Amino acid sequence: MLQTVRRLCKTLFITDSRGVRRNRRFARAVEAAEVRLLLSSHALTVVADGTVADRDLDGQSDVALTSDTNITNRWFNLSGIGQERGVFEFDLSQFTPGSTVLSAKIGLYVTSFTSGVTNGPQLVFRVSAGDGAVTLSDGDVAGVAAGTGTVGTTGYKEFNLSAAALQSLAGGMASVRMQNSALDGHWVSVASSEDTLHTAPTLILEIGPPTLNLSITPDTISEDGTQSATGTLSRTGDISQALTVSLSTSDTSETSLPSTVTFAAGASSVEFSITAVDDALIDGSQAVTISASAQTLGGPAFGADTTFGTNGIATTRLATNIQGPNAAMAVQADGKILAASEAGSGSWRITRHNANGSSDTSFGTDGMTTTTLGSNFPVPYRIVVQANGKILVGGKYAGGIGSAVLTRYNANGTIDTSFGNSGIADLGNAGGWIEDIAVRPDGRILLAIAFNGTSWFRVAGLTSSGQFDSNFGIKTYTSINELARSIELLDDGKFILAGGNAVARFTATGALDTTYGTNGVTRIELPSPKITDVFDAKLDALGRLSLGIYVWQMVG
Repeated sequence: MLQTVRRLCKTLFITDSRGVRRNRRFARAVEAAEVRLLLSSHALTVVADGTVADRDLDGQSDVALTSDTNITNRWFNLSGIGQERGVFEFDLSQFTPGSTVLSAKIGLYVTSFTSGVTNGPQLVFRVSAGDGAVTLSDGDVAGVAAGTGTVGTTGYKEFNLSAAALQSLAGGMASVRMQNSALDGHWVSVASSEDTLHTAPTLILEIGPPTLNLSITPDTISEDGTQSATGTLSRTGDISQALTVSLSTSDTSETSLPSTVTFAAGASSVEFSITAVDDALIDGSQAVTISASAQTLGGPAFGADTTFGTNGIATTRLATNIQGPNAAMAVQADGKILAASEAGSGSWRITRHNANGSSDTSFGTDGMTTTTLGSNFPVPYRIVVQANGKILVGGKYAGGIGSAVLTRYNANGTIDTSFGNSGIADLGNAGGWIEDIAVRPDGRILLAIAFNGTSWFRVAGLTSSGQFDSNFGIKTYTSINELARSIELLDDGKFILAGGNAVARFTATGALDTTYGTNGVTRIELPSPKITDVFDAKLDALGRLSLGIYVWQMVG
């Protein structure tokens, strides 16, 4: 959303070299900002975290642990000394000093806490200036009281913090300390940034609309062109992005200046020159107004969209007994939302919701359709809506070593009996299960097939009616030796296949395109012992490829 920031005016005195003083004032007059703003929300991931503890019970911290996957709060001694405290460092340098912080929260993933406590551990948060590292002093610095919270369940939880306390630290580093509020034996542990399985500690700030300030020095210049004034613009708010400001003068016959000036990313101020136009006329005192205004892209709305479903959540009748939380979903061109899950040992089900989260009762039976597929635990992995509105759902028979299953539905949720064998494709020779689906412009289908113990990087081609495409067949690329998880079509008929640490490009017939990467393959290598696994790939309008990658490492 566009934000209109404050429009500023300033007046300048200009003296005529012929001895007549001509007053062109750029008197400062600030107009109110236009109120059509989307306030900018920012989720900042912790840059350093750890546990600081007083283990020798002398009242001062003596241990700082910064490499554990958990950060723990507890008392060692009920006499009032010997506490472990969690410390979280956040970088606020993208916001200028003086930026308005309207609200602040810290998001933490609670991994465990004292069991049997009615209300759970009581926490206190204190904020102080940080330095980007967790040290012993972070455990003892007084800081500013910034909020409290109660832990009653495990999982991700957000705690309100003092906006004023964080606002004073804009432009620098902020240290947030978590400690037990009560002197008791209760404890709580939260996931640190070292824990790759859970959400890292996050600081969520809502920043007020950006503002511009304009000054002009000197406020008197000569019309004969021997002098010029310097305009200085400064800005508040998020300065992480470049900002172009439009400049104008109320009288182009009297003054000259650039039409725009641009703040570089990270810059809080920028200068420009103003010169008087020598018109060779003695025309008395003049008032010339210089104006500056800009529009910026507002930050994305953050948090649940409360207009969707009930407070941002739409209830479904799906089940996830086998598959993880990455259930198959797709959004239709009309905004309706499809989701699928298993439905017992021999079926899967698909639901459709309207764009507002309500159940689309025109789909299937009361918004849901269930398909019996055999007693081998079918699990849907991917949904693709074809250009004609028909719906492909592909996935895995989870029993045994895993095999492929693909169905197609009409737009109203009924099974498309013209596809495959009464709506179900015969994929017995695929040699693995379906991770992704792509539909070519002519209706032919490509399937990314995952490894099931016998076949590696593999793609299968089907006709538009769900039969194996004899002109393409099943391609196995044993030299790549990775799991094929995502497939993307290119405009020229080529396609991208990605998975594991490999991204490969192929011709329309399935041959490796050796003009891409190294012999057709690009490898994504992170420093050992980290291991990468590409789970998804998407092309943008410029043909650039974005990858969704899971990164993990072996421990022990």
